[in-house]
Amino acid sequence: MKTSSIVLVSIVLAIYLISFVLCQQKPPPPPNDPGFKPVEQDGNKKRCNKGVTSRIETVPNTNIVKRVILDARDNCGNRTAKIRGIKYTIDSPVALKKAPFFQYEGFQEKDGFGDKGPSDAAIYMKMLFNDVIEYTEKNGVAGFQPNTTDTIVQRVDLNNLTFTGINRTNLSVGSFKMYSLDFSSISKNNLFSKVAFKVIVTEQDVRLNRTATGKNPSILTPNALKIDMSVEGIKYTSASTKIAIVATLLSRGKPKKRSSSDTASTQGERPDEQTNDQDVLDVEDGSNKSSLSFKKYVECRKNGTQNYEPRTIDFSGEEETNQRSENVDPQGKPVPREVGKKLFFSMTGEQEDNFYWDPSLTTVEEYIGDVIVSGSNSVVTTSVSWMLCFVCLFVVSLFSMNK
Repeated sequence: MKTSSIVLVSIVLAIYLISFVLCQQKPPPPPNDPGFKPVEQDGNKKRCNKGVTSRIETVPNTNIVKRVILDARDNCGNRTAKIRGIKYTIDSPVALKKAPFFQYEGFQEKDGFGDKGPSDAAIYMKMLFNDVIEYTEKNGVAGFQPNTTDTIVQRVDLNNLTFTGINRTNLSVGSFKMYSLDFSSISKNNLFSKVAFKVIVTEQDVRLNRTATGKNPSILTPNALKIDMSVEGIKYTSASTKIAIVATLLSRGKPKKRSSSDTASTQGERPDEQTNDQDVLDVEDGSNKSSLSFKKYVECRKNGTQNYEPRTIDFSGEEETNQRSENVDPQGKPVPREVGKKLFFSMTGEQEDNFYWDPSLTTVEEYIGDVIVSGSNSVVTTSVSWMLCFVCLFVVSLFSMNK
């Protein structure tokens, strides 16, 4: 009898301790505050508490920026993330005299990865923006499909444009920073007047509201490289033509469109979630998973105002390409060969003279129940917390009655 009482007391104390911790979880803030806002976090499991460091490489014997490297370091020993450090490399289109490309490397070491090259990376992706095209739909399938009867009316090769240098900006959001790099080109072509790119890396999870278009908020995470692309002054040759974006993704596995849908997080869409408004192309290289995610809409500014309307953009086709990455990394080590895939993203709605679009390169987050254990803060749902609280009280009541 004495032994059973001790066991029962031990169980009660254990449940009480667990429920006490979980009941401290606060509900998420409402996703309707303007601008960038920190996402509420568990103070014991903050991620990237080493922050993000930036490094600049210049063209030898000049002050011209060749590339900017951002290192996101996660030093959270109480998480089970497979990818503990991420290196983002943004090459300057001025120094290289070609269209911008964005490199994403994920490392399993939490420290010391800053000087490592692609040969040491568990995850490696590179995205290049090749062309903006005007096309005529002829094959009866929405969007532009290569090697079909769809006709290209105009093609602007972004490699032929002259871009500005990289403008670097650090933003403070709460107690941590966001890093923003942007560059643009005032274009001399018959299709559009300006194209601009911006990339954002954040030290903590941040919510970006989309109240202008009425869409769900987006969650920016430290394990994702958010790429903003905007085009202005589009001039169509006829009332029936459409616009498509052509990009190349270099990766160690072939990209494949995710077939299943996810339930969007309470606070907004995370970079690796496939929802009604966001599609995901998954890339698997053994046990290492990464992805390219993108909104299924562009945001179009109306009549020069700050009013925006969403317009549909779809992943409409793909094409094999002979484009491959370098054979060796900067340290001279052999690099596993990457597969090049040319991707086509088409606007299928009414014509607009401008648009803004923001895909992301990211690792795939892993979940155990309601707890995110890779690529995000640990989050336990409030309903589970309260349920355990009630279980605890129920067991305590029974124990008291039996006494």
